Amino acid sequence: MKKMILICTMAVLGSPIFGQEKLVGDVPHCRIQFSVPFMTFAKQSGVFPDINIAWKKTKSDFSDSNVNFTADVKTLNTNHPDRNAHLQQENFFNAAKYPKISFVSTSSKKDGKNTFTMKGDLTIKGVTLNRTFNVVLEGETVDPMTQEQLYIFSINGSFKRLDFGVGTDFPEAAIGNEVTLDATVIVKKEV
Repeated sequence: MKKMILICTMAVLGSPIFGQEKLVGDVPHCRIQFSVPFMTFAKQSGVFPDINIAWKKTKSDFSDSNVNFTADVKTLNTNHPDRNAHLQQENFFNAAKYPKISFVSTSSKKDGKNTFTMKGDLTIKGVTLNRTFNVVLEGETVDPMTQEQLYIFSINGSFKRLDFGVGTDFPEAAIGNEVTLDATVIVKKEV
């Protein structure tokens, strides 16, 4: 009898672990884009094409999502080769010393039917700060080519570049301090 109670207790306590679904980014269909004010009135944007996304959940509504994200700074693309090279330098991202940007979620709170507030540790240029992003589950579908189940999210939020020591030599009148993130993330089951 004690053995049966122990097994049942372990099953109840362990069910979230055993029921955990591991998802990965469908990278070719993801878009991680940022923008900053440029010369006060304009906006300058860029993308990180080389990314890695690990997304875990146990609940079907994604309310307990756990996300681990990295981006390769050396692949940053602002649609201008000279600017891309400049952003790799020490006074901006210092890609030689800090080749990755990362985000590791610490909590996920459901706000509405398909909306979440996700908090986590954002690391840029060796500085780690807890930041908050808004997440919307836009929908789910099946890829007609691969028959894989896909989940589509939009993620947005903002943070200050100077908090992370990025471009400290440039005044905000030239390059704004507020960085806006606008991402489309598609994930699928890990195989």
